This record gives sequence, C-alpha cells and structure tokens, in this order.
Amino acid sequence: MTLFTNGSLMLEASVRRVLWDKDADIEETRIKSVEATADIHLSDGRCLTFAGLFIATRTVPTSLLVANSGCVVEEAPIGGQILTDATKQTSVPGIYACGDVASMPHSVSLAVGGGAMAGMLLHRSLVWPDAY
Repeated sequence: MTLFTNGSLMLEASVRRVLWDKDADIEETRIKSVEATADIHLSDGRCLTFAGLFIATRTVPTSLLVANSGCVVEEAPIGGQILTDATKQTSVPGIYACGDVASMPHSVSLAVGGGAMAGMLLHRSLVWPDAY
C-alpha cells in the first residue's frame, strides 16, 4: 500500500509509525497526473503503476452558517467536521448537522441515512421540545 499525501498533508510521527508498521509506503511527491487505470505520474518524473486507487480527500465545512453560528468544528482524520451529539444536534441548540460535514466515513448511503435521522430528530424536538 502506498499513501500519497501530495505534499500538503503533514502526518504526525505517531501516524507515520502506524502506517510503517503496516508496511505502507508514504509518498510525498506531488502527483502530476493519473492515467490509464491507475498510473500515477509524479512531479519528479517517476511513474508508479497500481491495480487500483482509493482516494480520500480532506473536507472543511464552508457554509457561512457554520462560521456565523458558532457551531463547534472538530478536527477528524479526514478534515474538519461539525461536532454533533447522538441526536445530530450541533453545539448550537436548534442547529442539526449530518452527512459528510458531520460524520465519516464519507458515503452517500450514510449521508442519506444521517439526513433522514437528523430530519426526524429535528421534527421531534419541535413537536416535543420538553422531551430533551
């Protein structure tokens, strides 16, 4: 397994050790292009060929609602995410969050399920406000 940080992700020493213990290679040279099935062309001229790629991007909540409301954003392994409790409520009463901005792993099916759950819990808090 090779982990590409693309030069922008700084890995803590403890994370590097865990990856090295799992026999992972850490490649920090910038990716120039990806061609064919999984040929990675690096900015230093090398080309590495793989059978497949798994891509994980870092996320950052960009909505002005998050910034202006004061919702707590915590650092997670793949970027910032809005802190929520078990009912999907953020640190600001009345604001709920779900999907990629509030949980990982980033998955369409989990985001849809989280959205349905957040909607139901928000509705419940409006209908039965004393239940919380």
